[in-house]
Amino acid sequence: MQVRATQVGYFGGKLRQPGEAFAITDPKAFSKEWMEEVNPKPAPAEPAAPAPATPAEPKPAKPPKPAATET
Repeated sequence: MQVRATQVGYFGGKLRQPGEAFAITDPKAFSKEWMEEVNPKPAPAEPAAPAPATPAEPKPAKPPKPAATET
């Protein structure tokens, strides 16, 4: 995990200065007191809303039936 010192801190046998980026391999070594994650993983995105249903193509109108005529 890549982190950046936000203030002076000691890690890996070195005194880290604010703004200094370095890697830590054990997440338990992360200190929110003086470190920030450089490339935090984004929160999982909400699933996208389903696309609005497109109306079905209208069926062509049938011509009216001729009226029955009496003879």
